[in-house]
Amino acid sequence: MGVDPNTHDVVVAQLTTVTLGDGEMLPDLLDQLDPNQSLGDVCGDGAYDTQDCYGSVHGRGGTLLSPPRKGAVEWGDDHPRTEAVKACETDEGRKEWKRKTGYHRRSLSETAMYRYKTLIGPSLRARMFETQQVEVYAALAVINRINTLGMPKRA
Repeated sequence: MGVDPNTHDVVVAQLTTVTLGDGEMLPDLLDQLDPNQSLGDVCGDGAYDTQDCYGSVHGRGGTLLSPPRKGAVEWGDDHPRTEAVKACETDEGRKEWKRKTGYHRRSLSETAMYRYKTLIGPSLRARMFETQQVEVYAALAVINRINTLGMPKRA
């Protein structure tokens, strides 16, 4: 799922079977967005550290923030991943790269998943995959509606 960092609404989601990885689904998630909409930063964990993911996000005018895997190699002088690899190899390391790039906004998706499981429940009730998809999308619409009623304020 993808979350708008300003509203905390889930703006893209895809229910998949266990045979598909997160990185494989990124192009489909991006297709759910308005093609005229500015993409900005896309934060994802190491599963999104692939050439296809970088290409999909860059093709939409965005920047992928995905920490390079351990032992990652550079992909060319002007590639954004090369900058991340170099930054993570410095004395400051991965932790500082995450802080400087704002990578920790990725946790908003984790928080949205926690919100889903807390409000809706940890398991699906429908038995068929097609009806499970309807169940998930309906639940996300309810959660987005709850978000419009007010999010907690930080002190």
